Amino acid sequence: MTLAGVGILLAVLTASPGDAVSVSMWAMNAGVEGRGEKKHFDQELTPIRDTVASLPFDTFTTVKVVQVKASPDAETRIPINDRYTLYLMLLEKTEDGLLRLSIRVEKMPDRSSREKGRPVNAFATRVEVKTGQKIKFKGLKNEGKELVIVLQAA
Repeated sequence: MTLAGVGILLAVLTASPGDAVSVSMWAMNAGVEGRGEKKHFDQELTPIRDTVASLPFDTFTTVKVVQVKASPDAETRIPINDRYTLYLMLLEKTEDGLLRLSIRVEKMPDRSSREKGRPVNAFATRVEVKTGQKIKFKGLKNEGKELVIVLQAA
C-alpha cells in the first residue's frame, strides 16, 4: 500500500484547549473508468478539484464531506464510512498561522481477519500546514477503488 501525504513529522504538544480550529474534510473514491482526459468530479468535490486533479484517476465520487472542530484536548472522530474512521487532533497553532496536526485513519478489519472486529490503524502521521492549505492522503482501498482524503484547516 502506498500513501501520499504532505507533512513533517513532529513531536510537539503546545496548543491550549481554547485553540480549536475548523477543519474541512472531503473523502472520495477515486478510480479509472476509461474517461481519458475528461475527468469526472462529483459536484461536492468542486472546492478540491485542483488538489486531486493530478492524481492518476479519471473518476472522483463523494464518500463524505464534513466540517469539524479540531482541538488539542481530544481527538476529533470523523466516521468516513462503515470501514474507515479518521481521527485528528490539533497539536500546535502558531501565531503566524502554522498548524501542527496529528492525523490517523482506523480501518475495520475484513471478516476473515485475525483481529476479530477490532479496528487497526491504516495510517497515522503528523503534519505541519499553513492555515487554508489543503493536504491529501491516498492509498487506502475502498469499494474496489482508492479512498482519497483531503483536509483543509481554517
